[in-house]
Amino acid sequence: MLREMLRLQFKPLKFHPTFGPRFDLERIIDDYVLMCMFVGNDFIPHLPHMDIADGALNMMMAVYREAVPSLLGGYITDKAKVHQGRLELFLREIARREPLYFQYRAKEDKDPQWQGDGYKDHYYQSKLGIPPGESEASQQARRDVARSYLEGLYWVLTYYHEGVR
Repeated sequence: MLREMLRLQFKPLKFHPTFGPRFDLERIIDDYVLMCMFVGNDFIPHLPHMDIADGALNMMMAVYREAVPSLLGGYITDKAKVHQGRLELFLREIARREPLYFQYRAKEDKDPQWQGDGYKDHYYQSKLGIPPGESEASQQARRDVARSYLEGLYWVLTYYHEGVR
């Protein structure tokens, strides 16, 4: 049923001329598997604003449907391989929705620390123990977290497609 839903959603899209292969359902399914990882699985946690209960999958699919034919210039994955530039563009697009999520969370939790740009410092300190601020140490710690997350993401994608090696 999921395969049919994805086919119906993406087959009628008008792909940009530079897009390469026009419509490949298997590649869309591979990208969908990757997107599902952003809401978490047994191996890696969900991204901070990617709560499946809050409609994160629907939001990502809407962004992907809008971005894949033109902005991304192609599919994000090819089985276990990731096109890093396209992944970065996709993550930037979903990250643009992050402030809205934390505004909502600030109201729901009645916690002003989630408001404005302060949510980033609050998140990194409360969840990862990284001190707030723009110090080189804090920035490096954030980069290290992002790098580790991507390594985990690539490992899981390889595991799903190729098994344990």
